[in-house]
Amino acid sequence: MRREEPLPPEFGELAGKVNYIVKVGINEYAGSCPFCGGSPHPDGSFPDRFRMFIKSRATGKPLGWCRNCGKHWLPGKPARLTPEQMEAWKAERLQAEERRLEDTRNAIQLLQDEKPWIRYHRQLTPEAVGMYEARGLGEFWQEFWQLGLCENRIIFDKDGQYFSNTLTIPVFAGKDNAVNLRHRILSPRQPSDKYRPEHKGLPASLFIADYERKLSGRVLLVEGEFKAMTTFICADDPKLHVVGIPGKSPDLALLEQLKDCEPVYVCLDPDAYDRDPKQPNAPSAVERVVKVFQKRCRLLKLPEKIDDMINIGIIGKSTIKALLSGAKIAM
Repeated sequence: MRREEPLPPEFGELAGKVNYIVKVGINEYAGSCPFCGGSPHPDGSFPDRFRMFIKSRATGKPLGWCRNCGKHWLPGKPARLTPEQMEAWKAERLQAEERRLEDTRNAIQLLQDEKPWIRYHRQLTPEAVGMYEARGLGEFWQEFWQLGLCENRIIFDKDGQYFSNTLTIPVFAGKDNAVNLRHRILSPRQPSDKYRPEHKGLPASLFIADYERKLSGRVLLVEGEFKAMTTFICADDPKLHVVGIPGKSPDLALLEQLKDCEPVYVCLDPDAYDRDPKQPNAPSAVERVVKVFQKRCRLLKLPEKIDDMINIGIIGKSTIKALLSGAKIAM
């Protein structure tokens, strides 16, 4: 997690509209979007969807662009690119996107070649097994999801480095097709800074609980891998997909993977309904997700996190069935 920096003076018109600002390059800053918002990620890192270039190669002047909603910002009004500038900008971003995709492919290939989740699964101790069981994840499910333990992993944060044991969660997009591996830090220095990927460059990914089955039909969206696992087991419905999204404000492009799913039940944590006090006019996290699915969406609003309610016995199989049956179209 990085410290927030002042808004560059070239972007003074966006004061109060862009927050969580960090410098990501000699000429580039990132932060929340003045058009579609953005909030800190589950690991505590800042949103970086809105990119601010002090001197863009497309215009030679300050330029802002959102990777999530695609909108541009230029100093003054109207904030529009000329056709020539737009073509130059598209070429510039295409090159950057190709570099990013190459880094992602390399990171995924390294993960699949090394298969570290197998080693971590073999390193499970009775104490770690008990931690998983406390979440309702028994021995069968620990084996199915290849959950594991990494001891004394080095963790880097804004204050330097430290060591912590982690619980490990591989993310599969089909049998034996791992696309990520997440480390849940057991002794984080900051309570909001709990997750790290196995390798830098691994992409944010959907956690598909039933990863061996095609992603189609009915699907229930929750926040995070552990909630998806616990809810999937509790629902006990072979015709219902349960999918964990990476935090309440995921990259909306990830949700394209659910294009063949209907209805899409959205059950995010209670704070997903809150508006960011730094951006009170921006939509809430749940509003942004609901908008993606529109009439395909059914909203489940619970007073507490769904896995907590399951683990203390408030919600069971019949409750989930009733909640899904009674869910209304969100739009």
